[in-house]
Amino acid sequence: MSSLGMSTKPAVMSLNVQAGMRQDMRRQSQFEVMVRHLFDRMLNNEAFGEDAAARMTELAGAIAIPGLLVALFLFPAYHLPPPLHLPRTLMQQACDHLFFCTYSFVILGLAMVFQWDSLFPDLLDVYVLTSLPIERRRMLWGRLTALAIFLGLVQVETSTLGTIFLPAVADLKLGFFHHVFAHAMAVSISGAFAAAFFLAMQGVLGCLPFPALAARVASVAKIVSVIVLLMILFLFPLAAHSIEAMLAPPFFARYLPPFWFLGVYEVLLDGAGAAPVFHRLAHTAVWTTGALAVVGVVLYPLAYRLRVRRLVEGSASGRRMRWTLLDGLTHRLMARTPNARAVFHFTAQTLARLPRLHLYLAMYAGVGLALILSGLLTFRTVGGWMQVVVPVDGVRLVFPLVAFWTVMGLRTALMSPLLLKGSWLFRVIDGWPREEGMRAARALVFTIATILIVLSAVVLHFVEPVAMRTASTTAVELLLGVGLSLILTDLAFLTMRTIPFTTARIKTVHQMPMALVLYLVVFPFFTLKVQMLELWDAPTPVHLFRVALHFVVAHVLLLLVRRLILEAEPPVPEFLYLGLGLRDR
Repeated sequence: MSSLGMSTKPAVMSLNVQAGMRQDMRRQSQFEVMVRHLFDRMLNNEAFGEDAAARMTELAGAIAIPGLLVALFLFPAYHLPPPLHLPRTLMQQACDHLFFCTYSFVILGLAMVFQWDSLFPDLLDVYVLTSLPIERRRMLWGRLTALAIFLGLVQVETSTLGTIFLPAVADLKLGFFHHVFAHAMAVSISGAFAAAFFLAMQGVLGCLPFPALAARVASVAKIVSVIVLLMILFLFPLAAHSIEAMLAPPFFARYLPPFWFLGVYEVLLDGAGAAPVFHRLAHTAVWTTGALAVVGVVLYPLAYRLRVRRLVEGSASGRRMRWTLLDGLTHRLMARTPNARAVFHFTAQTLARLPRLHLYLAMYAGVGLALILSGLLTFRTVGGWMQVVVPVDGVRLVFPLVAFWTVMGLRTALMSPLLLKGSWLFRVIDGWPREEGMRAARALVFTIATILIVLSAVVLHFVEPVAMRTASTTAVELLLGVGLSLILTDLAFLTMRTIPFTTARIKTVHQMPMALVLYLVVFPFFTLKVQMLELWDAPTPVHLFRVALHFVVAHVLLLLVRRLILEAEPPVPEFLYLGLGLRDR
């Protein structure tokens, strides 16, 4: 057969034969393997907790949907006939464009914050990758390439649907493809500015001469960045409602980066016909983005080199302060037994030291502050100047918002399964967790919420209307804030019977619907009911005592309900928790 030039390869091959055949695989270069490894590290970021890859997939869909939904929501505004709706004005169209610039800015900024630790090598990278025959320059370029691919994918997911559907919905006379080009360029530059800003910030912090100080500043910067970015996103309705006042002299919009890229959008869309204020904003956007890119390109390699050297040389650990007086008050008031003290300090120290929890709490803080400011601040133009006005109804919303978002954020953090391998310690020492230990965890949440309520009352005393700066109004604010924090803490931990951070989270199909009902139905109803209480209008001592008595009775009833729930639910046998988890199997 072979002598006749015919192939000896059988026409049909079994699976065993195919598996044994040599597969010709494409040879991957060293740089490609390294980029794939670093990109995989970014996708499996520890900041996303357990099942990081699955969470990244869910987030990829979640960040792509708003662009489509907003475009479809605007369809009636552009296409209803004139008797039903007036034509969309140029300023209203600019408001629509502002949302997409803001959304791209916030999402790319959050992506950079969550990849904060991935921009530089850690100790494992230094001791493993540097031992391989890889040039340090190539390692730097590989990390930057992986970061660029990651940010590019995030930008595509963020802007693709909006870039297609908004021009199709608006159907402007300038043409579909012209609108697509203007939209894509504006949102891309907005995202590039956010990425360049955080890259430059990383370069500046990495070049500081004091590593310990730089680490602390970086930790605070991450938390503040998440809070500010979420505030920018959730305050968009407030900015959209006042867009004309912000674009009018004295041009308050020049201090807000999303408006800079709105200027780019309008200039690319209308050219010379755009308003002069948009040309000024576009000029600011181009120059600031270029300047930040230059700063990042210059300082980031230097910070990268310093980071590697410091990891090799090591750094001295700082001394911690002992708050003896604070510990004494804690032990007397909230944790009187050894079991309660162990749970209290274990929970508090875990909250204080894990950066992942800080990001979770910063997300809740950002949303809560944005909702507070959106209700607390209104803008009006008087004599050509924009003034900030604090309404009475906005002040009344502050305390239920602070109590709700603080308690829910801390509950989410405490329910995170971060220390599963070390949970055997509590089981071996004390057996099944006692109620006193759980009470200590709830006391910690209530204490943090109370501190934030008091700080909110102090700040509001200087910004609220003069008519509300009375002792009776302050007493109402503190009573409602502390009372709501107590009741919300009881409700949030009504069925919790395990030590925080030591139990795996059970995922069910009911979690997402229940979360939507909680945040979209229960939360608005709760805040509006608190805002409409008659106690605000007649804060007499009798009314204050009556409301305080209601809070106490509700607290006692919830404790009884909790006891009945725990007694009805049989405890899990302790031998199931005796696997020490000292090594992975």
